[in-house]
Amino acid sequence: MKSSNSLSDRVGCFEIVINAPSLVYLENSVSDMDVAALTIVNVQSLVEANIDFKQWSINASHYVSVATDLMRGMSNIQTLCICGPFLMSLLGLGVTVPDLPNLIHLAIYCTTGFSLEELPYLLQCCESIETLVLKGCCTWDYVGWTLLEGNCLSFCLKTIKFLDLEPGMMK
Repeated sequence: MKSSNSLSDRVGCFEIVINAPSLVYLENSVSDMDVAALTIVNVQSLVEANIDFKQWSINASHYVSVATDLMRGMSNIQTLCICGPFLMSLLGLGVTVPDLPNLIHLAIYCTTGFSLEELPYLLQCCESIETLVLKGCCTWDYVGWTLLEGNCLSFCLKTIKFLDLEPGMMK
């Protein structure tokens, strides 16, 4: 039997590289993969993305790299829906969220407890945001709508929707 020198072969993981200069929509909802790396390059035309990591079985250290690569490739996005543990990698594990100057619609769907204390740091990267949708198991221990300097984050917001929040979540 031939042995493999590839890390992917040894741990059962593989790499996904998306190189699609004409891509306008990305939906990522994969349930039974163990992905070592996901890289998105050359997607300046990407307008809308729906990213659902709730079923992925990769470990926490890989979430940081996957989330960083995804966000780096989405700088021109207008509509973004993110849910599942992906949120934790964005905000809780230190992923630097790039400026998303064209983002006008952001939906955050929480499938596990997620503290919205980090929301202002995400929103400060979205200077044109008009619609914010929050759905699911979000905790509201503290929600600040201003930056440390006192600049309002909601100056462009036209619509905020709270969907399917558990009783007692909004304090």
